[in-house]
Amino acid sequence: MGSWKFHSEEEWPAAEVRLVDAPILFFVVTHKAFRVELDAIRRLAAEAGAVSGEVVVELSQRLEFLKLVYDYHCLAEDEKFSAEVLGILDC
Repeated sequence: MGSWKFHSEEEWPAAEVRLVDAPILFFVVTHKAFRVELDAIRRLAAEAGAVSGEVVVELSQRLEFLKLVYDYHCLAEDEKFSAEVLGILDC
């Protein structure tokens, strides 16, 4: 699977494309953001060394927020997919 590791907005090939012209980019950007956040959480956990209450609270809060965003994202993807499938079936 390919890697989407772009270090700046200028390196991203779709930087010149407006979201209204290609709404699927919202999902691409969201998936990239999920990967970046999960990597940051993994690094935080690895760098923490000893488990402390502060680290546990921060990791818990970040994971809970990511889960909430993920749940909403999944609903949006399901809605988009359902609309496309139903649109095809309406022919």
